[in-house]
Amino acid sequence: MTLNDGEGTRLYWLRAFATQRKPEHICLLKACLDDPEPAIRTLAVRGLGWLRQEAVAPAIASCLDDIDDDVRKWAASSLALTGCGRQIQQQLITMVRCDRAAGVRATSLRTLSWLGQTKVLDAIRWSLNHETSDIVLAAALEGVGRLNLLELQPLLLAYLDHDA
Repeated sequence: MTLNDGEGTRLYWLRAFATQRKPEHICLLKACLDDPEPAIRTLAVRGLGWLRQEAVAPAIASCLDDIDDDVRKWAASSLALTGCGRQIQQQLITMVRCDRAAGVRATSLRTLSWLGQTKVLDAIRWSLNHETSDIVLAAALEGVGRLNLLELQPLLLAYLDHDA
């Protein structure tokens, strides 16, 4: 099955269901997480996040290991909406340090800072010391600002002085 299915597209219809944000669409959205098309999986994971329900967090978290960068990025972001950050905190930290895609590393770091998780400080500090990607460094700086992390100010000043 391709994205084009006769009268419409699966992507079009999935978007219609996902944006309605109705719990009765959970089964449909979960089923789409196994679709061969990354665009379908991405929209499904975003739709589950938009429901803002703790019950969908395990399904979203299962996409953190997806082969597609966008699916992983949106899974990390969508988890922030479910309120289940504590359960996946370590997996997000691992993604900040190890994911091959800078966009996924940045989104994982942003998700940690949105959730206000205790380990975000270590992830931000690690990123400021080791990261080379501008978008991940920007996410780390956003986290410092979002959390008003006074304990990171000396490290931040040293980082900014180093770039001068």
